[in-house]
Amino acid sequence: MISIIIPTLNRPYQLINSLDKLEETTEGIPIEIVVIADEGDIKTITACKDYFQERAARRDNQNNYILQVVKGSPTSVEKWNSGAMRSSGEWLVLGADDLDWSFGWLRKSLDTPNKGFLALRDFDLSEKNFEPHYMATRAWLKEFNGGVLTIPWYKYWGPDLEIAKRAQRAGHYVVSAAVVPHKHYLWNLTSNDSTYKKAKPYLKTDLDKFNERELKGFPNDFDPIIT
Repeated sequence: MISIIIPTLNRPYQLINSLDKLEETTEGIPIEIVVIADEGDIKTITACKDYFQERAARRDNQNNYILQVVKGSPTSVEKWNSGAMRSSGEWLVLGADDLDWSFGWLRKSLDTPNKGFLALRDFDLSEKNFEPHYMATRAWLKEFNGGVLTIPWYKYWGPDLEIAKRAQRAGHYVVSAAVVPHKHYLWNLTSNDSTYKKAKPYLKTDLDKFNERELKGFPNDFDPIIT
């Protein structure tokens, strides 16, 4: 089972479209979809409940569905870790509702030789030393990422940078053969909606936190949530 963790906020239609594409592109590989929504985001909660109930009722469906409704207005990092605690898969995928899941992305990823960590390339010609999204095994996260899916010192922007550095330090940084396009407003691929605007003020502070933690050698100064 592969667990795909997706935080969401105020994007009910976009979320359902992303979930449709996700199920279409995993080619029968059993997956567990974990969606984390704010308790006040009623439209998203309703849409997701209806979607999950309809999918779970299909006789030939081998996937697992979890909707986690959280109190307050947590950050994406908090939601990813919260969803990871509810997940059961051997692999955990740091997902998002603005990913354009490409056909065969999961099979191509699993067929990519790796040591438990895979960066998910967001563009064909990407040559960055990190990718915004990734997947890792539970065992790898426990040994090399402090037992968390995302480092809890960040709000929105930093965990991809730090986990890439941790994987590189271990000699395990591998980029999946698959491409999973990221339709982010920074690339002018979508509008700058309320969800992006919520995250934007934390860009500088998260990057400052990354630089601070890099100087310290990325300590595991937090409690693990994957046991």
